[in-house]
Amino acid sequence: MNYPLGLDEELWNGERSICMFVHRNKTYWVIDYKYNFTLDAEADYKAYLDKGHITKDQYLEACKNFRNGILKLSAENFLQYLKLDSVILTNAEELKDYLLSGFLTDEIDTLYRKVESFLVYGSKLCPNDFKRANQLVCKLPLFYINFDKKSYMHMDWDRYHETLVPSDWHAEARDFGNSILDSDVYWQTNSYNFWHFRKVAGS
Repeated sequence: MNYPLGLDEELWNGERSICMFVHRNKTYWVIDYKYNFTLDAEADYKAYLDKGHITKDQYLEACKNFRNGILKLSAENFLQYLKLDSVILTNAEELKDYLLSGFLTDEIDTLYRKVESFLVYGSKLCPNDFKRANQLVCKLPLFYINFDKKSYMHMDWDRYHETLVPSDWHAEARDFGNSILDSDVYWQTNSYNFWHFRKVAGS
């Protein structure tokens, strides 16, 4: 797949993110604008209205237009959501190629060893190595939404997405790597596991 121009920058600045969806015993890798991974946008807009940040008219207009009218994302309307123009439906093989795009093989090997040394021994990472590591991290998934188990997890640590889910869901900010099927993992090879790079982003 040829991803749209500018996707690298949108992932880097946090405008877009990657999400794993589980829906009726099937998994989906989706790239979309981060706000579209909110399950209950109405609750979010209601909070803005209650605080006086928006007017009633603005609230009604926002609710009408958000996600082309899919205000509350659910198992029932998920397949409809996938048809939105903003949605990039992809797969593990395409994401594996995309993850390392822009990196030379020798550069990856050198960077991986430096990151391992940083994480294990406390060695220093120069600013460029730190930036390159984070360029990989922004291509890792930030959200996990499982409609079958009613489970919502995210690693967008500065936000509280877990507060915008139905009351009968389990939602939290946490590492969800172990919840991904091996067949859907795109950040791990025989030699590397780039999930570890997340620890660089958090340091």
